[in-house]
Amino acid sequence: MFILFLIATLVYQTGDTLLFMERDSIIERWIVGESVEEGDSIQIQVIRRAKVSPDNKFFLIHEEKRSPDYKHLQSKVSFYDRTKKVLWNDAYEDSTRILFELSNIYDSLFVVVVSDIFGRDPELYVIDGSLQKMTVIEKDEWMRILSYALSPNCRFLASHTRRLRFRKPWDYIYFIDLRTEKSWEYLFPTCVSCKRASITLDVDNNGQVEVVYKAEHRIFSKEGELIDIFLKVE
Repeated sequence: MFILFLIATLVYQTGDTLLFMERDSIIERWIVGESVEEGDSIQIQVIRRAKVSPDNKFFLIHEEKRSPDYKHLQSKVSFYDRTKKVLWNDAYEDSTRILFELSNIYDSLFVVVVSDIFGRDPELYVIDGSLQKMTVIEKDEWMRILSYALSPNCRFLASHTRRLRFRKPWDYIYFIDLRTEKSWEYLFPTCVSCKRASITLDVDNNGQVEVVYKAEHRIFSKEGELIDIFLKVE
């Protein structure tokens, strides 16, 4: 009977509500959002947010605590399976934050991004299906992580990062093969923030990376070779 429960139960997200469903029936609800806790002579604001994996078998809860003057006190992330068992959690206090926007959950991989309270000096690590931790981006390696993309097979990760160069922030593409740990970086030739534009990334199962900036498309091999560049007007 327990095995049947594992097979049938899936988790879905609707707004601030997690729905645990067996067949077509809701068997439990978890509601996230904002609340207030009593601290030592102060009221602490608690903000909880959630994400669900694409296969609806895993989910994460991100929790952030702030003082009445919005000072960051603590952030925590917990990853669960569909039976609500905690598989991994991590927490930081004071000047270190877990970034909800960049932390994510995939069918067989958990991603956690940690930074200072301003989103600078990030660290990115992943947790694989055997719950082994691998640090992909070390702290102080980059000034900021703006976005990243993961291949469908969860092997290749490409990110849009920034690093100070000649006292100015420059945009880079940083790529890593999570299996071999081979990586490369590409200095983007255009100041993205100067033109108030953004970069879109896509990685396929062979490690080929497509980088889109406005109408410019750049295609890279998994070894970091720029194999094509073209304009595509939508």
